[in-house]
Amino acid sequence: MAPKRVLSPPTVKSPTPKPPKVLSQLSAEAYEGSVKMSCMCESSVREVVWFVNGRRLSQSSHFEMQYSEGSCCLLIHNLEDSDQGEYTCELTAEGGISKSSFSFTGQVFQSIRMKAMMSSMMESSSFSSMAAEMKFETMSMSSMSSVASESYAVSSSSLTEMSSQMEGASFRAISCAPRIEALPEDISIQPGKVLTVACAFSGDAKNIEWSRGGKKIEVTAGGRFHIETTEDLTTLIITGVKEEDAGTYTLRLSNELGSDSATVHISIRSM
Repeated sequence: MAPKRVLSPPTVKSPTPKPPKVLSQLSAEAYEGSVKMSCMCESSVREVVWFVNGRRLSQSSHFEMQYSEGSCCLLIHNLEDSDQGEYTCELTAEGGISKSSFSFTGQVFQSIRMKAMMSSMMESSSFSSMAAEMKFETMSMSSMSSVASESYAVSSSSLTEMSSQMEGASFRAISCAPRIEALPEDISIQPGKVLTVACAFSGDAKNIEWSRGGKKIEVTAGGRFHIETTEDLTTLIITGVKEEDAGTYTLRLSNELGSDSATVHISIRSM
């Protein structure tokens, strides 16, 4: 009688680990008087390392690094001209390494630096105002009577005039055509890299459109093209750059009062 054949259980292959997925590309903004660079990634990241111009950064009073559940942040305190450069967030997981970069130079640097300075000044002004209010509240009733007896009253007509001036100033601030302040003319990049094209602008940009060859760039879930926009900065991001991505890209800003546009030429260099 022939022996029974014993069948081995089927081999189940474990999925091959992949590099961490970058969910939101690196960008920069003014944050409480400092500059905050941030990107989002999968929470399976084992290590996060920051670089500027290829030099690894260390935690210090100038560079503050934070990571929490896929949110990677770099805070730059007391910003200096020497902080300009190409910043890279390197993410390491079991399956490999992913990177996201941001060019923090030129007009982009100056624009964000100005916003950080204004934010810091507003905080200082707010603190002074709070201190003045606290001091006022601690004044005795006799002191308040003394102050009230002096001629600090403002007539209703003066208040109306001040209100009109403030409204007019506010209206002028937002009612102007947008203008492109800085956009690189030519960018060369290797295939497979992440391309970041940042443009600083001024004015009230109600409509922001990136296009290529007259065709509007559409952002889709899971696609390679991403557009991120803040109050005065719009960024076109192309992940996994391919040779077919080469060409001339146009940025157009517009509102009811006018428009502005500029182009940037992207070339893909061979490995």
